[in-house]
Amino acid sequence: MTKPNKTMYCSECGNDDIEWRVWADEHNNISHTCEDKFVYCYNCEDETRPVIKGEEIFWVTHRSKLN
Repeated sequence: MTKPNKTMYCSECGNDDIEWRVWADEHNNISHTCEDKFVYCYNCEDETRPVIKGEEIFWVTHRSKLN
């Protein structure tokens, strides 16, 4: 089984080796009531803000149109 392409990366270093801390039940169903929005980058070894790949290109190319 192949893994899907990663669509997000670390806002600090650009690495896509990031994980979310979530609440899950015994059947690996993720709870949508999780208040902790912790995202961890294994490259930075610290908490980070995830960025959607391609998002930075949109903001650079559309910045003048949005202001």
